Amino acid sequence: MLPTDEEIQTIRGKVSPMMKGDHPSTFVQFYIGGVYHAIKSAEAGCPKYEDQDHIIITFSGDTKIIDRPITDADKQRFFEQYKLWKDNNVVAMTGTPLTELKFLTPATIADLNYHKVFNAEALAEMPDVAIQAVGMGAMGWKHQAVAYLAESKAGANEKRLAVENENLRTDLSAMKAQLAELSTKMMANNKNKAA
Repeated sequence: MLPTDEEIQTIRGKVSPMMKGDHPSTFVQFYIGGVYHAIKSAEAGCPKYEDQDHIIITFSGDTKIIDRPITDADKQRFFEQYKLWKDNNVVAMTGTPLTELKFLTPATIADLNYHKVFNAEALAEMPDVAIQAVGMGAMGWKHQAVAYLAESKAGANEKRLAVENENLRTDLSAMKAQLAELSTKMMANNKNKAA
């Protein structure tokens, strides 16, 4: 009995959250897929599947999706992400959400998501080929994302310095209060000794 095309296809288990790959424009996901096993199916007279780790690799600006059993090379290339998934400590993809980029409309964000661009960092790192695939306006959005991230970084340094400055001022005020209290106590002790 030959399996049908439907039976041959891999059955997907729960897919991990999207994680950043080894490059800002590469994203990976993992899942355990049930892969059709022809010999066991023939012996059993019904479709039989075996669990096998799979990887999904997507690229910013590209609709191409690589979905296949994971190889040893994949395990080395995406070691950290694979280990997190195997340890069940998967962390969601990080970065600045596209919704934070006020120059992008909801329709533009949906279009970028279609092209596997999910955050400002991926947009800023988009290669020229991906920009062409996204189409009109993509180069401008890329430049605006680069500027946004640069401003955010500079703003973060300013905020850090402002917080540090405020902490120093608070410490200085506390020290002044302690010094005034000590000075008052010493004057009181000196008066008691003199009397």
